[in-house]
Amino acid sequence: MIKGPSVTKTGLDKNNFTQKKTMAQGFMVMALITASTTQLKLVLYEGIHDRISLFEFVMFLLVCSILVQILVGILLFIKSRYNIEDPEHHKHAEMANNWVTGLVMIVVILNVFISAFIMLDGSKPCENVSCVGNDGSLNYDQCEVSDLSHPGWSGVATQEKKHDSKDI
Repeated sequence: MIKGPSVTKTGLDKNNFTQKKTMAQGFMVMALITASTTQLKLVLYEGIHDRISLFEFVMFLLVCSILVQILVGILLFIKSRYNIEDPEHHKHAEMANNWVTGLVMIVVILNVFISAFIMLDGSKPCENVSCVGNDGSLNYDQCEVSDLSHPGWSGVATQEKKHDSKDI
């Protein structure tokens, strides 16, 4: 039988196991914060162009979610400092664990509302839309003539678009 660092001669080292579990939870919080900041970037960009209804509400939810996630990360760090094999630390470790669990539930609820309320208004024109599909091909149907003046477009694409519009 292979013995890892958390296994001693007397059995499983509960404190080492708990600290590793807390560290894994911290990595999950970091991934969630990364996803939330990506959503924040989308909301800021689209909100500036007035394409998100309820922009202020969604921004409020996102900021609250990120702040609660940071608080969860801090509590996880504090929780990892407790030695669960020390009876004096049991009460504080359990309290930190309960707070983390409750705050994670709040983050989940906030993120459900965020996902429900991020709705792009498709009736408003897009500016500087990338007209390149996932496969790298140009998709002119989604582009407007003003988009073709974007610095990333080559003269060939502009000529092709003008040519296509003459055929119609």
